[in-house]
Amino acid sequence: MFKNSFSNSTISAQSAIAQGIKTIGIGKKGSKNLDLPLIAEIKKEIHSNRIPEIMLGAFYAALIIKKSTSAEKELLHHALGRKTYSDEDLIKLICKDAPRFIETICLELIQQKTLSLKQAKKMGDFLFSDQTGEGARGFIASILRVRYETPDEYAGLLQSMNQLFQFDIPSSWRKNECLIQIADPFDGVTRIHSVTPLIGAYFLNQNYDVVNMAGASSGPKYGNNLLQLCQSLSIPDIRQKTYVKDAQLTFGVCFDQTMAVPSLMQWVQRRRLIIKRPFLATLERFVNPFAADILIASAFHAPYGEKMLDIAERAGFPGIIIVRNGMEGTINFPLIRSAKVLCSARDQKGCYQRQEMEFNPIEILTHKLSMDEKQENPSLTENVQLIKTYIKERKTNSVCFDNRVKVTCHGLEKAVKWVTTYAKKDTL
Repeated sequence: MFKNSFSNSTISAQSAIAQGIKTIGIGKKGSKNLDLPLIAEIKKEIHSNRIPEIMLGAFYAALIIKKSTSAEKELLHHALGRKTYSDEDLIKLICKDAPRFIETICLELIQQKTLSLKQAKKMGDFLFSDQTGEGARGFIASILRVRYETPDEYAGLLQSMNQLFQFDIPSSWRKNECLIQIADPFDGVTRIHSVTPLIGAYFLNQNYDVVNMAGASSGPKYGNNLLQLCQSLSIPDIRQKTYVKDAQLTFGVCFDQTMAVPSLMQWVQRRRLIIKRPFLATLERFVNPFAADILIASAFHAPYGEKMLDIAERAGFPGIIIVRNGMEGTINFPLIRSAKVLCSARDQKGCYQRQEMEFNPIEILTHKLSMDEKQENPSLTENVQLIKTYIKERKTNSVCFDNRVKVTCHGLEKAVKWVTTYAKKDTL
């Protein structure tokens, strides 16, 4: 029933199973019912035995956790070969080659239980291991994506991820006491020219060290991302030994985590198969192998901002800045509406204090703009050229680009000042 390999899969993004995941694997509120023609096509694909098991695991998880129609339940009947079954029967089908403790965890997930931090850590160790159990991996990623992860589950998974970064890290590039880690969503932007590398350059000039946390996009969106910009701008990767100690690091350094950690690159391939973005889309920005003092990241939806602060605090960042409602979910500020910034700083007692700031672009722009930039699949080459031109001349031929740099730097500078002022002095 399950196909083991995922790295060499030829399954199409337009396949019936892919369309099925897109339909039912959205989340608590967005999932829809499968129509009868699609159900029939999915049955055919399952019978062909061409579907990678991680896709089937993800599909079945989404199907089980939603209120399935009688027609949708036929897919489970078809997979099990009978109409009556227990939760244990489903888990044995999906987790047939996974470790026994993973069967237990998946059973708890299917019964809508939450995991303890210890369980989540153990689950994470399995997810990032080379043990068999692709169906279970897809099932876990999908069910957590649909029902949302708890703080303990996020914390346990992040502990597992941080253990993956076991390698020597050169320190010759460090020149300042405080390190800022900048992390945009890895899936990039498709409607604006990103100014994120210029944010790094700005804080570098303010006597902060800067690391751009980056990695390959896992989809389903494939915009111009921070990794591509770093590579095109020749921003050195932090693991490189080739750059000179006293070299001018205009934008700071980059860290391509998907190239540094093979198991994370494997998850890029897995996530492209299961389509919907699981827990890793959040956690990949919160790994902290360099002991950064301040994290600058983003959250598009309002309730998600608080969750991001929770994750970052439990990850141990002394200072945290989360840009809410930025452009395409990035740290890039909008030009015709306000951006909200959530800040958190750890005080002398080890407790976090929070502050919410709101930045209206009119505070710094000379006149109110009537519209913001709206590109359609902007050119990476053009984006890179805009960044290079701005670094050299402090302006470009794009009013929106120049204003976005100005507004974003202004807002983030205020946020960084609050964090560094409030946080424990010897923490930052």
